[in-house]
Amino acid sequence: MLLITSNSNFLLAQQYDPMAPPEYRSVKKDTTQKAKKKSQYYYNLRQIVIAEQGNRAVINGYVLKEGDHINKAQVVKIEENKVTLSKDGKVSVIKLSYPIKKVRQ
Repeated sequence: MLLITSNSNFLLAQQYDPMAPPEYRSVKKDTTQKAKKKSQYYYNLRQIVIAEQGNRAVINGYVLKEGDHINKAQVVKIEENKVTLSKDGKVSVIKLSYPIKKVRQ
């Protein structure tokens, strides 16, 4: 019985991410072959941190700073609500699906 309970808790923990935005949980994932091929270089911007020590962005679960690489793309610039990437000479911008809330320190 304990083994079954621990396994179900593990599965629930994999499905729930407390750092994800509210609308993230309602997005259904496409598991078709075409979606898998497309998602090979898909960039999911989840969070941006603006700080004096340097800006950071969470893309595909990785914490990145300007100059870092992810899936053959370089992070060129991290701004308040968007990140600019460069890959094979092409520049693309990914934006947050919700605006950043300002936090006083």
